[in-house]
Amino acid sequence: MAAEQRKLLEQLMGTEALESIPTRQKIDLYDPKVCHSFTVGLCPHDLFVGMRFEKASCNKLHLEQHRMEYELLVEQGRNLTPLEKEYERELAKYVVECDRRIEEGQLKLEATHDEVNQIRELTEKLEALDGSIAMSVEEIKLLGELGEISRALAEMQQLDSKRAERALRERELAKMMTVAGFSGHQKLQVCPPCGAYLSRLDTDRRLADHFLGKMHLNYVTIRKEYARIKQKLRETGRR
Repeated sequence: MAAEQRKLLEQLMGTEALESIPTRQKIDLYDPKVCHSFTVGLCPHDLFVGMRFEKASCNKLHLEQHRMEYELLVEQGRNLTPLEKEYERELAKYVVECDRRIEEGQLKLEATHDEVNQIRELTEKLEALDGSIAMSVEEIKLLGELGEISRALAEMQQLDSKRAERALRERELAKMMTVAGFSGHQKLQVCPPCGAYLSRLDTDRRLADHFLGKMHLNYVTIRKEYARIKQKLRETGRR
């Protein structure tokens, strides 16, 4: 097997290049200095290079010879569960972190939805007060025409109370709409793969820019790889 691997490596790297790195050949596939994520699939660190939220760079070895060796052993039906489980754990860190951001984002939006419901309730109360005030005005006119002065005066006191309550509710509504950002927050949603906020008011171009953006595609890739390796471990009964 070693001879076959060396022949393949010579075809990939060239004999001279292979001979110039004798120390690398001595590094075993299972060595902790080797990046097993790179070996089994992809190293998540590589996906975020050059981005403003760049993760710490990977300090382990990324060698094609280890990836080729892994693929050869897979074809031969060898049990490589330790490497694959390590890869699964590494991907899980990114998925769990992103899911936490998504949950936090959704909770914030739910809080906003609660505020929207409160705004709706206040609006309904104002509408009810408007109706009650209009009826009181008509009642006072009728009582005046009938000469029921004492009853008309009592109704006017109630009318003043209703108008005072309406002014109070109106101020509460204006304050709540300002705090909640009623015009914008109610239209936000969380992007399921990457956790970014999206607006339902965004143009198709802006939405396309997001879905084709590096961060979004990176998390889509990580989630696909995570699902793939989990399925593989499940099918082989090695979870």
